[in-house]
Amino acid sequence: AFEKRVRHLSLGWIEDLVPPGDPHAVAAVRTGGMTPVAMGDEQGGSYYPQSLLDAHAVDFLRVDATTNGGLTGLRKVVAQARAAGVAIAPHMFPHTHARLMSALGIDAPVEWGVPGTGVHPMDDGLERPVIENGLMKPMSNGVGFGQLVDLPWILQQEIDDPSGLVHDVESVVAS
Repeated sequence: AFEKRVRHLSLGWIEDLVPPGDPHAVAAVRTGGMTPVAMGDEQGGSYYPQSLLDAHAVDFLRVDATTNGGLTGLRKVVAQARAAGVAIAPHMFPHTHARLMSALGIDAPVEWGVPGTGVHPMDDGLERPVIENGLMKPMSNGVGFGQLVDLPWILQQEIDDPSGLVHDVESVVAS
């Protein structure tokens, strides 16, 4: 019913449309609708992406290096999606995923929270994407993944840090 109500919007996909862990429920939504379905990034463990593929439940497999087992696990999940003929789309952490997708030779849309909206505030102070002709230009060159942490943002957060670890990080970064 929801998909029918939003169909006229011609969305790229709808995601996280049922509680995690039930690929057959996701497949039922996909079969009953016309809008592409995306799921898989944090839906119940490393087994879950394969179960979505086995159930023919998604048009886009949402991948995430932080929940799919790092780079090694991500490569496996991407290979499974390719073998199944399913497109992938990384979940958030754009500064990591944009570079990982590029390193893996994958052309995929990268989810990026709009700065200042509260969607992914820990990224607001980091490099922002530059879009030209509908495509994201390469991110700046740097060592490794470049800057992934906005330390001033972290230090502004209310935290319980009885061991003083954030202070240790601050002094290491300052040196």
